[in-house]
Amino acid sequence: MSTEEDDRHKGMFFVDERRPEQSFSLFIDRKKAGAKGLCIARRQLENVTSEEELRDVECYWLLLRDADNAIRPSDLEKIDDVICSFLEKNRGGVVLLDGFEMLMLFNDYSKISEMLTKAKSLADLSDAAIIIPIDSRALYREDFERISKDFKVLDLDRAEKL
Repeated sequence: MSTEEDDRHKGMFFVDERRPEQSFSLFIDRKKAGAKGLCIARRQLENVTSEEELRDVECYWLLLRDADNAIRPSDLEKIDDVICSFLEKNRGGVVLLDGFEMLMLFNDYSKISEMLTKAKSLADLSDAAIIIPIDSRALYREDFERISKDFKVLDLDRAEKL
């Protein structure tokens, strides 16, 4: 990844794509470049990336039941604590938050936005990246418009290529 691309993909941004392959690729590229990684996901990552690429990545799962390293999608406070704690300890780190549509099912957008705004500030201060894959087709148009207004959104399925 070039310095210009690296700078363009710092802070927090959503990646609008049908399948989160580009988001995972961005995450793995930053990890390979030496960034510490945190992943909060709703899906099994082995379907998208290899076990080798996930070595040393702190992983949590968005689940509706209790399990090891699980966070309920309704528990924004826990998600916030995990992300903020990681960013405070890992300058230049990279966070992948996969499951935004699930968060929208269980929480009010304003609460999610508040949590993400706080995380974005920390990412900006610590030279880190927070990557959030999203499929705009899975959201109400009004919700996607609010997200696009409030945060940076890359559309990798249409025009923007890395």
